[in-house]
Amino acid sequence: MKALDLYKFVKENELEYQWDNDDVILFVSYNYLLEWCNLLGYNFFVDDGLACVMEYGYIGFKMKAICEHFGIELREIFEPIKNS
Repeated sequence: MKALDLYKFVKENELEYQWDNDDVILFVSYNYLLEWCNLLGYNFFVDDGLACVMEYGYIGFKMKAICEHFGIELREIFEPIKNS
């Protein structure tokens, strides 16, 4: 996966995310899960799978490890927290 692929996936599907200290939690609704899995690729799930939190209507994924795996900087995709 390339940064542009992830950026398009997040923006085109209007996915919500939340900064959690130095990580980002991406909320992927169930209807985008197949596309999400295809974006990550089969090999991503072969060994240990992917940790997530399943909630009603979406699944939350911590993005730091995912982005590091693909050589993507979090701030390339996700807008940083704005200081008030």
